[in-house]
Parts: sequence; C-alpha cells; structure tokens
Amino acid sequence: MCHNIPSGGASRAIYDYRKALSEDGHSLDVFDCTSSNNGVLPLEAFADNLFHIPFENDVECTLRLPFLSGYVEAVRKFWKLGELKDVGRELARKVDRGGYDVAFIHHCSVSQAPFLLRYLKTPSVFYSGDPPRGLYEPPIHRDYTVERRPALLRLRDAWYAPARFIGDRMYNSRLKGVYEKNMKYVHVLMANSNYSLETFYKLHDVRAHVIHPGVDTETFKPIDLEKENIVLSVGGIEPIKGHDFVIESLSCVERQIRPELHIVGNRGYGVEKKYLMSLAEKLHVDLVFEENVCEEHLVHLYNRAKLTLCGAVMEPFGLTPVESMACGTPVVAVREGGFRESVSHGEVGYLSDRDPARFGGYVRKLLLSHEERENFSVNARQHVLRYWNVQRVREQLLDLFEFAIRKHA
Repeated sequence: MCHNIPSGGASRAIYDYRKALSEDGHSLDVFDCTSSNNGVLPLEAFADNLFHIPFENDVECTLRLPFLSGYVEAVRKFWKLGELKDVGRELARKVDRGGYDVAFIHHCSVSQAPFLLRYLKTPSVFYSGDPPRGLYEPPIHRDYTVERRPALLRLRDAWYAPARFIGDRMYNSRLKGVYEKNMKYVHVLMANSNYSLETFYKLHDVRAHVIHPGVDTETFKPIDLEKENIVLSVGGIEPIKGHDFVIESLSCVERQIRPELHIVGNRGYGVEKKYLMSLAEKLHVDLVFEENVCEEHLVHLYNRAKLTLCGAVMEPFGLTPVESMACGTPVVAVREGGFRESVSHGEVGYLSDRDPARFGGYVRKLLLSHEERENFSVNARQHVLRYWNVQRVREQLLDLFEFAIRKHA
C-alpha cells in the first residue's frame, strides 16, 4: 500500500522518519505553519508537496506604548492561542479533503498536542516525545547572580508584575487545559521511549506505542580524524540539559588528565551561558561553546572527542548518545529517562547515578584506558547498526500506520 502521510510540523525526528519511508515508494505531503523555522531541516528536501497554512506566532508588541506593551503582549498570547485553534480546524479540513491513508502528526511548539487532533477524521498517529515538561515538572532552580538594577528599572518591573502573572501563570494554566483536552482526541499515540510511554500513561491514561528513533549511519559514522583530549555535552544551553552537572563531574577528574569540555548547543544562551562559564572557571574546567553547529560539524566533533557526556535531567529519549555511538564514540550518561534505553552499561559506555564523583569516576576510567575506549567504540558502532537503524524504524512505522488504519475502520 502506498501511504500519503501529511505531517503537522517539522523536526529532526520527522526528517529522519521521512528518510525511513522514502525508499519504499511512499509519498509524503507536509502541512506546515508559516511561522515554523525550517532553516535547519528544510522541508523541501524531503516533502513531495509542501502546504503552508498562514500563522505567525508574533506576540511581541511592536508599537511604542509606554507602560502598556507588557500587558498587550500578555493578552496577545491568549489571542494567538485562539488563532491556533482556527489553524488546527483549517488543517484538519485540508487533510480530510486530501484523501490520505493516514496522517502522521508532530507536536505543536505552542500547545504540544495540536488543535488539529480535535477536528481530524483521517486515521492518524500523533508522535510526541514528551508532555510539555514545563507544565508538569518542578523548575530547576538557578542561583543566578543579578546585579542591583537602577531604581527606574525596578519600578518598571513592579509595574509589569501583573502582566507577567497574566502572561505566565494564567497563560500556562490555560495552555495546560488546552493540551489535556487535545490529548483526549488522540487516535494512536507514538512515543520515542518506554520512559515516555510510562509518563503519558500516568498523566493521560493513554497507552503509547514506542518506536525508538534511528540515525542515518551513513552520515553519523567514524571518519579518519585524530582523537583529541576533549569531551562533548550536546543540547540546548538551558538548565534542563544538565551541562552544569557535566562541568561538576569533570572537576572530579584530576587536572593533569582533565579534558576540555565542548558544549554543543544551537539554542538558549543568555544568563545560562554566563552561569556555565562562571561555574567552569570556578572549578577549573576548560570550556568551549560550539554554536550554530551544522550536521557535518557535529559529526566531526563526535569523531574528535574521546567521550560524549550526557547529563540532561530526565531526558525523555535523547538522540545524542545514539549519534555519538554511531560515530564510534563511547558515552557516559546519567541513569535517567531514555538514556537507560540506548546506553548499554559496560558495553558501549557507562550509566551513572547523578553523582558528580561517580560520574567523573567513569569519565576518568575511560580516559585512562585507551583499550577500553577502543572496545567500547567498536561495540557502540555495532550496537547502532544492529538496532538504531533506519530500516528498523521504517518497518515499525509502517506497522503502526497499518494499525491506525485498522483501528479507524
């Protein structure tokens, strides 16, 4: 059967899933909002047809409105959420008229579970890596050092405090209600890890179907580059990615063998970057930020590094360990979330408790043992080729699409 599969968004996962289907004669039409950022993974590269639905998530007040702009922006967030509902209805109408076999729906960057789910009649699979974590998980507290602000700015902050309450707490409460209602309309839910499956079941009493992502092993592969005394921590520059934990762990490795840490992140920065730089300086960890990294450069970094260190907090899945292993670079990861499903302890790397000394001990062990690193390198590449491959993803996706169609009948 030839499936026509529209997607409700664009992401690395969707990009890889498209690769998984492209060789079997399946066609893919992509329905996308004009506000989506497709610069990193251009949809034109893999879509048979690309349809843009007008929607711009612009909440910033561009008019000069003294003492009012913060309130205007807070109200516009609610307004844009209403517009997004209309977009979901329009998307559903277009997809249903297209006569597609199945709709493969990706999460919405605003509401996570898109409004499209409420109105769609076509058999569908909704792929969601995790719930909106900021609405359900405790915040990660940071002791950012803030210089005393001038009196006028402190007065402005006090004036806009109600606007922040409206635009943050009230809006998040509304957003949570929208997300939970949209989740009630899911036809078939697909998750990327067993950890996420359990999370969705606890929150929504929905049983997801797990399809672990694969990686393109022709792109992520060992190349002839000399290893350097560097290690990687890959992920957005934000507290939840655990770069601070990696820095603290490296500080437990004696300085004469301590590697240089490269943090690879294409989003975030701001005060968190300053915080990490200050922490690294305090703990005597050499730190380099790799910004705006393309795929080719990322592959080079994996190949140059001796290890990839994964300290993200309860990462639902995390492609980083799999990409690293595909390049033959061993991994040390915290024993949390999806890392437990991709990193085989003692074969391709190590899983550690969230304890800097213990985590650092595993790093030290691998740095000192060239033979063990080489064995792990070979095992890691073979581990990815055996399971974390595109062919396996293709077969599981097609089975899930067939299931969705049968369930709809």
